[in-house]
Amino acid sequence: MIPFFLPDEKEAHFFENKDTVGLYKNLFNANNILELDFNTFKNNKSAFLDSISKFIKIELNLNIGQHDYIINKTYPNNRIRAIRFLNRFRKSEYNQYPLIVLNIKFINIVSLIISPLFSKKIFQ
Repeated sequence: MIPFFLPDEKEAHFFENKDTVGLYKNLFNANNILELDFNTFKNNKSAFLDSISKFIKIELNLNIGQHDYIINKTYPNNRIRAIRFLNRFRKSEYNQYPLIVLNIKFINIVSLIISPLFSKKIFQ
């Protein structure tokens, strides 16, 4: 039997952020904890970095304006499924002896061609 934990209503407060931050402030002294809001990061990155800079007492000279675009684009779901299928034919740590060995560049090209054959259903 594998035990697992599902909090009841009395214990649900354990997962609240303010209680966790309060615990850290009690353990490590409030002066040693910097609490930052993710919405500040999304809306005003320079104010976010200024807060960090003041906390660590080091001036951060970062040009964050250049990173407002998406750096890591993802493949569509059907292409991911095609690549997963084709990776079975690539030598890797998980597949030491594939029946047919395909080059990763070839896998990317073929995945473009065969991806319409795979489902676009969202991964869950």
